[in-house]
Amino acid sequence: MLRLRPAVLAVSVLLTAALLPMAPAAGTTPPIVPTHLPYPAGGTSAIGLGVDPANQNAQPADSVPATIKASWHAEPPLCPQAGGSTPSTISVAGSRTVVLDRQYQCAFLSEYNTSTGALIWRKQFGSGDFTGTAAVVGNLVYLEHENATEGTMLNAYDLVTGALRWTSYDGDSYGQLVNAFGSGLVTNEDWADDALTGAHRFTIPLAPQSSTDGTSFVAGNRMYYNADGDIQANSVTNGALLWNYVKSGTVVGPGAGNALPALHDGRLYVRAEYSSPTSTTLVLDPATGRLLRTLPASDQPIAFDGQVGIFSVTPNNQPTTISAVNLYDGHIYWRHTLPSAGPYVRPTQMETAPVLENGLLWILDRNNAGEVHLAALDEITGATRKIVVEPCWASAATGMLTVAQHRIFASSECGVFTYTG
Repeated sequence: MLRLRPAVLAVSVLLTAALLPMAPAAGTTPPIVPTHLPYPAGGTSAIGLGVDPANQNAQPADSVPATIKASWHAEPPLCPQAGGSTPSTISVAGSRTVVLDRQYQCAFLSEYNTSTGALIWRKQFGSGDFTGTAAVVGNLVYLEHENATEGTMLNAYDLVTGALRWTSYDGDSYGQLVNAFGSGLVTNEDWADDALTGAHRFTIPLAPQSSTDGTSFVAGNRMYYNADGDIQANSVTNGALLWNYVKSGTVVGPGAGNALPALHDGRLYVRAEYSSPTSTTLVLDPATGRLLRTLPASDQPIAFDGQVGIFSVTPNNQPTTISAVNLYDGHIYWRHTLPSAGPYVRPTQMETAPVLENGLLWILDRNNAGEVHLAALDEITGATRKIVVEPCWASAATGMLTVAQHRIFASSECGVFTYTG
């Protein structure tokens, strides 16, 4: 999903025992103390959907106060019959921000000036060419796309000029491109390519319980792969199987489905994709695959800060409940249920991954009328600190929420909106 940013450089030492935090003593649950500082001082050592080049979920230290104000907004042209343009990925690389907008029958890959929103370059993908994900790593912008003639392809563009550097076949299926850290790989499901040339490096051997529709990411010298039946770790050198964890036989059991795992402070977190009392989150030892414990279910990727994880569940036709959970003993610090009272006037459901920064939990949600809200909750108490109504309403608050360069980036159905303190 390497890019040599400060938050990424420390990944090579992530599994060094001397740098891992100590678990709390038996019978004690430490209070929430926001520690969103650069790794290893703070709680931003998560990778996978933790800290990655798309700036999702747990963030590098970045001060954005609750008293935000609107900044720039950018939307590409609308294709014929398109009712809106929704950013599916937002990747911030210093002074440059790369946004992949999806529309009906087309998509746009655009690079903007992070401070002003001025367009730097743009690529258009037409009907029949379906884009997956985009991310910035180093001086390259990676884009996965699929069409009827070529299959699933991976393109690499020059970050500065937008010129196509190379394109390569990216496996048999259309999956989620995930960037690697410190290993020179980009992965799509069980397929691993060289990050600089696009050359195919290996396809991991799948265990008997596994399937070819899993998700994967690389950390240090390991590639982690999560499929319906199992979770496995493989060598980044040749894909050799290192360990395999077999899930329970139930389709709604712990870790069910193939959600992208996350690695945080020496533990591998594999959440389930289904809202069920038995769809809990698996916590594994990334070195051996041994089960350490289970934690509550989370429909969205978990946001991490030190010993605290932010979990969220959205039952059918019900408001989302957000919980702050101690990652070591499962203690629930607080729960915050989005309000449902009042006809179409309050937020009800969160449909993007939450973001933690500077003692605040940022969420993007919508009410029954499609009104989209950007809200800040207090990380320690869960109390609402700020609610901003986005100017573009939507049928769903899809896409993503990003915090980087002292700025908030939010998806809408009218492109990307940004906010500053």
